[in-house]
Amino acid sequence: MNILQNYTSIPNLETLRRRLMLYAKLDFLLNIENEADAYYHYDDKNWLTDGDYIRIDNGSGDHFHVLMEKDAAVIMGFAHESPLSPYCPHRPEWMLNHDFFLGLPDQLKDDVMNPALEPECVTFVTWTSNGQNWQFATVPKTLDTFDGSDDFLALAGDLTVYQEWLIDYYEIEWHRCILEELQNGTPFTEEILAKLFPDENATEWLTELREKFRQA
Repeated sequence: MNILQNYTSIPNLETLRRRLMLYAKLDFLLNIENEADAYYHYDDKNWLTDGDYIRIDNGSGDHFHVLMEKDAAVIMGFAHESPLSPYCPHRPEWMLNHDFFLGLPDQLKDDVMNPALEPECVTFVTWTSNGQNWQFATVPKTLDTFDGSDDFLALAGDLTVYQEWLIDYYEIEWHRCILEELQNGTPFTEEILAKLFPDENATEWLTELREKFRQA
């Protein structure tokens, strides 16, 4: 499947932000000794006005850049094995003149056209200008090749999906009620960190979390 089938399954911006910010915080803590090993990365980009930037990277060549402003956002995905990859020697003919960013509002285009984000290295791009409806540049209605958006939906999934991923990737199983509290807006506290990481110094970890994310 691809963005043609998947765009309606992307959650609204508020939900997406809550999920990704929580997953990035947890992944930061899980990889606090070596942040480069994390799957979800948060960066307070100084060129991103009043917004948040999350990068999801599986370490095997696939990545997703998510830039979220107050009411607008853009997702840039790259699946290295997709036939839509700029490195694929057999790209579909229609791709020769395809512009993934066609129709992207100027406010978002200014954010993503940054060499550090490699905007030329994408297999799907989608955006929202109102926090609800996701859009993308026109692609053939018969498009049936994968573009990586399936993987993004899984990594931005709800807590049920996330817990399954945690068990599979980290072999960790946390109480659902704690994750629900955090996703619903409860800030991290020493008490919560002690429950999640009983063998660590909750006070020090809370300080590091606040320094990284500006707030816990």
